Amino acid sequence: MKRSELLLSAILLPLDLAALLVAGISAYYLRFTDIFTSLAPVIFRLPFLAYFRILLVISGVWLVLFVFSGLYNLNQERKLRNEIKKVIMACSLGLVAVVIYIFFFRELFSSRFIVLAAYILAMIYMSLARIIVLAIKRGLYSHGLGLKRIVLIGSGKTAEILLHEFSTNKKLGYEVVKRFDNFGLEEA
Repeated sequence: MKRSELLLSAILLPLDLAALLVAGISAYYLRFTDIFTSLAPVIFRLPFLAYFRILLVISGVWLVLFVFSGLYNLNQERKLRNEIKKVIMACSLGLVAVVIYIFFFRELFSSRFIVLAAYILAMIYMSLARIIVLAIKRGLYSHGLGLKRIVLIGSGKTAEILLHEFSTNKKLGYEVVKRFDNFGLEEA
């Protein structure tokens, strides 16, 4: 694995933590806006500091769930559609964990709005973080940085198409360093 890929993968964990914290804080303050308090009056008084402590614990639990959900696998090609699907599934798993905890222990707080808003905002913020990381990765590829060096074997039309595609579209992340007609040692 290239260092640039390793660095970008390592950045995802703190980015996700930041996205979860920002989502939780946004949901908390969103609940107290005039629009939402006019729709449903606030019937709880959870001070922000107490809420933030709960948010830190929940964010830590969610990150553990994200690890087990495969969001940080290093040996995978990261396609945006697949990344966003994984984010949605992992956040949904985290929401289920929070709902189960609230159901059995009733210790957190009674604002369903904050739970739902934080869940939706977490998916949005984490997806945005992944979009940014993938854009950076593609930008590095287009400048020739972090490309995977490959050997192309084949002499047919498919090999020509692949060679052309890898040579002209650096954003794919591949650089053909050698080409062989077949599995022998004859170069094309």
